[in-house]
Amino acid sequence: MAGLLQRKELLVGKRPTEFLCVGPSFEENPSDIVLIIPGNPGVIGYYTSFMKTIYMTLKGTHAVWAVSHAGHCCTTYSTSQFGKDVYDLKDQVRHKIDFIRDFVPKGAKVTLVGHSIGCQITLNVLQAFEDSTDISIKKSYLLFPTIERMKDSPNGTRLWPVLCYFRWLTILMAIINVLWMAYNELNEVCMPNVKALEKHKDELLLYYGTNDGWCPMSYYRDLIVKVKGVNAQVCQHGYAHAFVLESSVPMGEKVAHWMIS
Repeated sequence: MAGLLQRKELLVGKRPTEFLCVGPSFEENPSDIVLIIPGNPGVIGYYTSFMKTIYMTLKGTHAVWAVSHAGHCCTTYSTSQFGKDVYDLKDQVRHKIDFIRDFVPKGAKVTLVGHSIGCQITLNVLQAFEDSTDISIKKSYLLFPTIERMKDSPNGTRLWPVLCYFRWLTILMAIINVLWMAYNELNEVCMPNVKALEKHKDELLLYYGTNDGWCPMSYYRDLIVKVKGVNAQVCQHGYAHAFVLESSVPMGEKVAHWMIS
C-alpha cells in the first residue's frame, strides 16, 4: 500500500511551519496518528522515506505526520506573524504543543516519534497533555535521544565554541534558527527530565546508538539506573545518530514493528 506524501504550509500559533503527511491529513480527521518530531535541523524533508516506510509497514492503519520546527523551513510566509522570527528551544516546545492542540483531531490516538532533540521536546509534550481528555498519547518512541548533558557529550564539547561564535552572525534566517536552537540545546539540556520519564515510562521506548557522539553509551547506562524499569534499548545494527541519511527504511520498519508488537 503506497502512501501519497502531502506537503502543507501552516501558521502554528502564527509561526511559519512545514507539515508533511502520508495518509489522511488533519482535514480528514484521522483517528490514529503517528507524529514525528524532528531533530535539529528540523527540516522534515529528511524524514520522507522514514514516514513512508512506517505507513506501508503498518498497512495504512495510521496517518503518519511530521511537523517542522518553527523557522527551520522555507515557506511562502516570508516572516512570522508572531512578532519574532528566531525561536529557542522553549519556543519549539510551545510550537509542538500548539500544533497538537490546533491540528490533531479531538479523540485521536497519537503515537509520538521523537528524534534527537525531538525526544526532549516529546517529553515536554507528554507532560503538557497528561490531563488532556481531547488527545490520547498512546506511546512515544525516543530515537537517539539527546535528553541530557548535551554540552558535555563528545559532539557538544566540539560544537560549543563554534556556536558561541556563530550566534552573533547575521545570516539566512533559517540557519540562524538552526544555530540558535543548537546553542539553546547545549546550554539548557543538562539533566534528564526524570519526572516525565518516571511518570510515562510504561509508554516510552528509548533507542540508543552504540557510537553516538550526542548521547554516548554512558548516558544509556546512567539512565537505566536513574529510571528503574524504563524501556531503553541499544541499537545492534550500527545506525548513526542521523539515521535519516542512510537508515530511514530499516528504522521505519523497526518503529512500525514496535507498534505492532
